[in-house]
Amino acid sequence: MEGLEDLMKTNSPVYHMEKDKRTSGRYIYSSGGLLQTVSLDGKNVATIHNSTSHNITSFYQLNKDRVIFFDSAHQCIRQLSRETGTVERCFDWRLDVDKEGALFDNESGNLIGFDESGDTDLTLIVTSKYKNGSLLKYDKRSDNITVLISGLGGLPGGIARHDPQDGGDGSFYITLKHAVYRIYQHNGVWDREWIAGSKKNKTGSTDGSFCVGLFNHPSALFLIPTRESTQQAKTMQLYVADTNNHKIRILDLKAKAIDSICSGTEGHTNGNFNDCQMSFPRSIFSRSIISRDKPNSTTLYYDPYLIIGESGRIRKVGSKLIFLFYLKYALPYLVSNFTIIQLERLVLWLYPLDQDAY
Repeated sequence: MEGLEDLMKTNSPVYHMEKDKRTSGRYIYSSGGLLQTVSLDGKNVATIHNSTSHNITSFYQLNKDRVIFFDSAHQCIRQLSRETGTVERCFDWRLDVDKEGALFDNESGNLIGFDESGDTDLTLIVTSKYKNGSLLKYDKRSDNITVLISGLGGLPGGIARHDPQDGGDGSFYITLKHAVYRIYQHNGVWDREWIAGSKKNKTGSTDGSFCVGLFNHPSALFLIPTRESTQQAKTMQLYVADTNNHKIRILDLKAKAIDSICSGTEGHTNGNFNDCQMSFPRSIFSRSIISRDKPNSTTLYYDPYLIIGESGRIRKVGSKLIFLFYLKYALPYLVSNFTIIQLERLVLWLYPLDQDAY
């Protein structure tokens, strides 16, 4: 595959996508009140949930059966059983420490989850307009909801976690208005750090260094760590759905540089970096592959084979396009730090594994 191409059409904007935990070689997407599981080639589609009264803006798969999702039509979080099709009533989310202000409204509801030690340690992080923009944390073990950080200056549009299992520090990356920020913990207190984009609500589509790059209502993010066999992350690429610019932006967190996928003209034209067109991309993810660093390794790496959810369709970008970005910005670093493992990973990017390998 040489560029951007269609996978399937949808009736509504695609808000969120994830690898299907129940069946290998598939992913799940949400669009309106619809949850569907799809094969990577887009040819095999099965409905998990369909309700005209729900609007599923984000979801998290707790396990192979249970899916937690944010229903923006009712401003609440629900749980779905894939086995029975049962949807639970809205969770009663209340803050014990502060009754002031609504936690959610119909624009809220980007959530991510992680359960590093199994279901009992489930944690949900949810974006909210509470107190002028917050990240809320739900801890299943304590059944408690707290404010991780507030006063962000608005509702975050997307959120991604730098997972410790991928060599990360547990920090979060968010899109907020027309910029990208990192939310990190220092001495037990959560704070934010500007990464790229305008702090003064200036819009644009400029590529280049972080200090000059501009966005226009960026939304979803997907973080791809790249590291050597036993060391922490050396380079990281943050893929951002720059919704109103009709582009996917690639942020190299090592080189501190931004590049774009597609021209920025709204449309559905397939093709290379410069000529392809998108229409309000809102979601993005990449499949993961198992590291071959050592026998029985369960370390995950990501194949830059991107699946993108837009307004009315799902599309994919192949590894050969993404590889051009690495040549442009990361080649000097790779030459000076190249290993056999990285060479193997490069080959896998250009010639992806069979779908069942992910």
